[in-house]
Amino acid sequence: KTGLWDFTDLPPPPPSMPYTPATAIYPTINPALHPAPVLMPSFVAVDFHLPFLVDGMKATQFYGTGLVVSTNPPLVVCDRDTIPISIGDIFITFANSVIIPGRLVYLHPHYNFVVLTYDSALLANTPVKAATFSDRRLAQGDECYLVGVGTDQSPVIKKTQVSNVGNIATRECSPPRWRAMNVEGIKIDDPVGTQGGVLCDGEGKVQALWVNYSSQDEKGNDVTFMSGLDISSVKKVLEPFMKGESPKLRMLKVGDIVLGLEGKVATGMKDLERAHGVDSVQM
Repeated sequence: KTGLWDFTDLPPPPPSMPYTPATAIYPTINPALHPAPVLMPSFVAVDFHLPFLVDGMKATQFYGTGLVVSTNPPLVVCDRDTIPISIGDIFITFANSVIIPGRLVYLHPHYNFVVLTYDSALLANTPVKAATFSDRRLAQGDECYLVGVGTDQSPVIKKTQVSNVGNIATRECSPPRWRAMNVEGIKIDDPVGTQGGVLCDGEGKVQALWVNYSSQDEKGNDVTFMSGLDISSVKKVLEPFMKGESPKLRMLKVGDIVLGLEGKVATGMKDLERAHGVDSVQM
């Protein structure tokens, strides 16, 4: 009407639906499936709903598995394939019964995990347990257990062995979106299908998150794959939260690659190594 961008103020949003505290009981798991009974009270289901497609997203709903890492303060960790960006509504399901809203508190820019929080009062007397971490890092040849959640929310467990620990390779996507960079992944022998989970020792102490990575192939088709993320990378972010502080991330805004011997010779890196008296230089 005026030749300008005419607009009308929208009315205020309707009040949020109130949530009533509820108690749920975790199902009993056969002790023969140890260490699954230790970890199942720490697993949750995470739903993420986007209001619109932004930041290279091709879907408006994502679903995955989260791990309760602290009950005071209440904290949940899940992968960035479940919560890829910060704009959206988060819902967390405990014991396949109680659904409550979640809130994003940390979105790691390089590693494949996010940190969520929730109102623990809404769980009433639900026996949620925080997972226990191991101080021992997994290396090639180590035995461990893959404990996760299947598509039907049933426990999945397998004793396995670490086949490789190496760089996670992801491609630049079109349209551009977040991808994991500068991080090592833990591969295991014959992994079973899960929505997510952990790699742990025989006592159920978590050594790595079992997370889903998203990328694209050379033809631009979306691809996903599972890999382990060492829990030490997550602990560094969680420690400040446990003290009531915010994590301070220090990083170089570069993408690292590993050069083989032939690459070092071609780029003159071997001469640089000899000049500085070192055995190897990584880029």
